[in-house]
Amino acid sequence: MNNNENIVVFKVTSEFFEENGYIVHLEGKSKAIIFDPGSDVDQFLEYLSVKNLRVDAICLTHAHPDHIAGVSGIKAAYPDAKIAIGLNEAAALTNPKLNLSSLLGFEMVSPPADITLKDGEDAEFAGIVFNIQEIPGHSPGHIAYIAKDSKFHVFGGDILFEDSIGRCDFPGGDFKKLVSGIKQKLLCLPPDSKVYPGHGSTTTIGEEAKNNPFLN
Repeated sequence: MNNNENIVVFKVTSEFFEENGYIVHLEGKSKAIIFDPGSDVDQFLEYLSVKNLRVDAICLTHAHPDHIAGVSGIKAAYPDAKIAIGLNEAAALTNPKLNLSSLLGFEMVSPPADITLKDGEDAEFAGIVFNIQEIPGHSPGHIAYIAKDSKFHVFGGDILFEDSIGRCDFPGGDFKKLVSGIKQKLLCLPPDSKVYPGHGSTTTIGEEAKNNPFLN
């Protein structure tokens, strides 16, 4: 990605648990990434159609049902799109017990991963290079995708929220690991880095370092 190319982010909030998914692409380019597509698939497809975008990858932060509900629908519309997820989370895509949907009283699965991502590696989708950081605690193999143009952009799922952090009371949760991971791997980013969470409002690293009660 050239420094003069701007990252465009469009948020789709699905009714199912009010989950935020994102369509991300470079301004003026034809390829896009879908992050954590929730249940309202039509909203994603409408934006893609209006902007004449095709999906290069479906990138997942973790495999909880509200974050994978739309994967099958997006994949059906764009069969060439690659499904990417963290190495230690991949098994949960196709296992209702591991992704906790069976715990909630229904069974939901996704097509299996095409790409598994490791902690610390770089991966390129739709012309954007992301650094992958595994930050467990909300789920065992949860990852954040960190990209940079004029500032850093963190697609972090349910790791860090405005004035809060992800729940740790699910099976596989770990409060200490989550807080430690946020402090070590996210709070080191510049204060103006934007955080696009899986629920709630967009925030910045600086705002959370200063105001988040779980980090102070």
